[in-house]
Amino acid sequence: MDRSDALDLAEHQHALIAREQLLAAGWSRQKVWRFLSPDDWEPLTPRVLVRRGSKRTFEQRLHAAVLDAGPAAFLSHAAAAAVWRTSGFGLLHLRHIDVTRPRGGTRRPGSLARIHEVGDLRADHTTVLDDIPISTPTRVIFELAATVHPQRAARACDNLWARNLTSRQHLDLMFGDWADRGRTGTVVMRDILEDRPIGYVPPASNLESRFDTLAKRYGIGPFHRQVDLGGQTWIGRVDFRHHDCPLVVEVLSEAYHAALADAEDDARRFALLDEVGFTVASVWDHEIWGDPQPAMERVRAAELRARRRAA
Repeated sequence: MDRSDALDLAEHQHALIAREQLLAAGWSRQKVWRFLSPDDWEPLTPRVLVRRGSKRTFEQRLHAAVLDAGPAAFLSHAAAAAVWRTSGFGLLHLRHIDVTRPRGGTRRPGSLARIHEVGDLRADHTTVLDDIPISTPTRVIFELAATVHPQRAARACDNLWARNLTSRQHLDLMFGDWADRGRTGTVVMRDILEDRPIGYVPPASNLESRFDTLAKRYGIGPFHRQVDLGGQTWIGRVDFRHHDCPLVVEVLSEAYHAALADAEDDARRFALLDEVGFTVASVWDHEIWGDPQPAMERVRAAELRARRRAA
């Protein structure tokens, strides 16, 4: 590695470079000292330096935390969830940065992050996003299962799954590896996967996820999500279809269903569903985010009507 290679490396690391990266490339300590001139670089930690005049960003701080933790370290847990733009995990609300590294390497503490160490790390458990080494979305879910409330981990699972960043196959493969090593979070992940059997469709939005949570809390259901209905004439895809009786629940957003034309379209679709034997209940976003009880009692009453209708 020559000087231009080192500058190019820093360019791809958010204007950062670690001393040990240069030493690992065969540079002498004297050459490293000359290259990292105080006129061009300033220290973020004793091990990581940043180009003077570079734009300070949160991504730069995250990458610095990874470099400071040592070789083969990667962003993990809630910080990784935030970088993957997982619902419920935002960069602005991070209390600390989590970084994971293989066990058996450097023992030094991290000055920018909380350090986790793991053994038998598989290569397919990590990737690179925005030039930052990071846990894969599938691994992030398991890391969250070990560190946050189970419901937050379950919502993160649904969010990443709905965005095709993970799948049932990837989750099952990770679970086999995770459980074999007896890692923390195994019991939580087993429950999450048992609640999501083969054929499960994750909610497409926080609104659907909220209704699903409320339905379980009020003892209504179970429901299948995002189901196509209609015989030779397709009626449409409904948000929730009851597993045991002909009940359909539509979760409506003010943003997409409040206009007169939208209301007319919904009325036509609900009438078609009624003609083929379904009882239809609808709830609004402001209801289930504000005072959900009246809406859920309405759905419970519709469930009873649907059961009587089926009988």
